[in-house]
Amino acid sequence: MGLCPLPDRTFQLMLKLRPNESSDVNQMTVERLFNAFVGRSKVRIRSIGWLSVWRPNIRLADRYRSGHVLLIGDAAHVHPPTGGQGLNREGRA
Repeated sequence: MGLCPLPDRTFQLMLKLRPNESSDVNQMTVERLFNAFVGRSKVRIRSIGWLSVWRPNIRLADRYRSGHVLLIGDAAHVHPPTGGQGLNREGRA
């Protein structure tokens, strides 16, 4: 889970769905997932301004060099939107 403050006094909440969980999420689902993660049942989410589901695609280039062409940086892999926030570590729940 990730919670990032935004400039307008709201927060961006990122929750991980398990592979078998439905991507048809709503406010009640988000609240349930959040409470399960923090181990409480009294947290209430007042409103959701924007909701989307993102699933990772783990893909890497087969080769990084072909003759005089060298593939580097973001061109060599697909990265998640959380990449810039330090949340793309392996093994996190």
